[in-house]
Amino acid sequence: TDAAAEVQGELVYADGGDFHIVALSAATGDIVWRTSVLGSGSADMHVSERYVYAPHGGFLSVLNRRTGRYVARLQQPHFVYGKGAIFAPPTTAGGRVYAGVNEGAWS
Repeated sequence: TDAAAEVQGELVYADGGDFHIVALSAATGDIVWRTSVLGSGSADMHVSERYVYAPHGGFLSVLNRRTGRYVARLQQPHFVYGKGAIFAPPTTAGGRVYAGVNEGAWS
C-alpha cells in the first residue's frame, strides 16, 4: 500500500498492507489494535478526534480511534467495481465526512 501513516495523540495509525489497519503506540511501537478492513488497496486514511476513516476501493471503513472497533462500513453510492472508487483521502468538517471520488465528491 502507499497510504500514509497518521498520528493522533499517543497513537500512530497505518494501513498494514494486508487488509488491516493498525494502531501503534507512539512511545513504544507496540500494536495497540489491529482491525481487518474490507477491500484492497487503500488511499490515505483520515484520523479525527474520535474515528479513523479508512477508504478501500468504493468503501469507507469507520473505526473507533481508541479501540479499532467498527462504527460503520459505508459503500459509495452508485459504486461499480473498478469504477468510481475513492481516490482522495477523506476529511471531516462541520460534523460531516467528505471524500473525493471519480466524477465528484461524496459526503
